[in-house]
Amino acid sequence: MPLVKSLDTFVKEGLRQNKRSIGKRERVASVDAQAAIVRVLDAAASEDDLTDRQVEGAVALLITYQHGMRPVQALCLDVTHVRFFRDASDDLACVLSFHAAKQTPGNEFELLRQVKPEWVPLVARLHATALAHGRQRLFNATGPITFWDRAVVLCKRFSVQLDSTARSLRHTGAQTLADAGHDRASIQAFLGHKSAEAASHYIRASFKQAELINTALGASKLYNSLLDISTGSFVSADEIQLAPEDQQIGAVVGYRLVAGVGLCKAGQSSCAYNPVTSCYGCPKFMPSLDRESHVEAIEGMRDQVRLYLKQGISDETPAYRQLTRALAGAQQALTLIDDRPKNHG
Repeated sequence: MPLVKSLDTFVKEGLRQNKRSIGKRERVASVDAQAAIVRVLDAAASEDDLTDRQVEGAVALLITYQHGMRPVQALCLDVTHVRFFRDASDDLACVLSFHAAKQTPGNEFELLRQVKPEWVPLVARLHATALAHGRQRLFNATGPITFWDRAVVLCKRFSVQLDSTARSLRHTGAQTLADAGHDRASIQAFLGHKSAEAASHYIRASFKQAELINTALGASKLYNSLLDISTGSFVSADEIQLAPEDQQIGAVVGYRLVAGVGLCKAGQSSCAYNPVTSCYGCPKFMPSLDRESHVEAIEGMRDQVRLYLKQGISDETPAYRQLTRALAGAQQALTLIDDRPKNHG
């Protein structure tokens, strides 16, 4: 009788289908869909008249989109898993702690995730509601269907059709990290996996064909919206030199060392984003009046864009889109500097 070396089970077929869908990027939400989610969360965070269910839907969408949290993990959160504190800028910050799912007994481990600053008020409101109702659990929803239905309803309030599932947004987050140049360890940490095997599938499915010069261009830049840089205060070269070193912005952009583009109100040590390229459009950025520093930054970013084009990096990737937004911000700074005598004379 021949030796049976393996069994082709439905379980194995399911795993193969999962790998194929990752390879074909079938579960990745489009850039437009992701932008719509960000718009909904930004709008919800500034709304005062959301119902308790809408707030719950907003937080469900938030933690699923930003952190790839599974509904079962979210539904296990209680009020003690939410920690608030003040950051270096005295703004309210929030960290969530939850356990990695699908771990064997004795191998469980905790995951910590910081909520995007602009969305912290949503978590704070849900947390306050739970405490006010004497509820230990953070969410009032008792099952994954109700949990996600509330996110769908929240999106409808802002005229957005949420077609993505919680699972597809988890895949989207992992794939976005791969497209932005993050390594297996980073993707593994995002997914909360013990093994880096799944992370390898996302990297193979990525548009990225070669190592980028600046792998620090993170997926979190996708959340940034290009704010009008004219709302910020310009600073002189003397003011930059007299400011604390931590507030002086400088970094390698493309092939160039760029310095003197401005000051950061919060300080670079308290900012998790990439210097220079993530500064343009940030409300804490105070651009320099020295136009040459912005010209140098623009040339550095153009070097990076040319590298992307040479390597065939898609213009749909977060890293590419973040660079183009930063370029637009730097060019806007130049325009405002050039127009300054006319505006302030």
